[in-house]
Amino acid sequence: MAAREACTVVLNGPANQMVDEAERSLLGGLSVLSQMIRETRVVLGGGCREILVSCALNETVRKTKGQKVIAVEAFAHTLGQIPLTMQDTTPVTS
Repeated sequence: MAAREACTVVLNGPANQMVDEAERSLLGGLSVLSQMIRETRVVLGGGCREILVSCALNETVRKTKGQKVIAVEAFAHTLGQIPLTMQDTTPVTS
């Protein structure tokens, strides 16, 4: 899509409540995108450390042998689940 080109998004669903929720999600995503374009600096948080440690552990697994691999993989996977759990359980506020 060229710069400054408009587009239309059509939302359709089985119930008005679902369409309303899809519209709120779309508007929220567009709001985040708009803010990121205006302000390119980002403060890492919300599970960033857990993901970084999980990635580092996954790198370690490649160099590890024996039964330790099972424990390290499990711990790395568990750390990677923390941000997803935070996302699912944290209320959305504007």
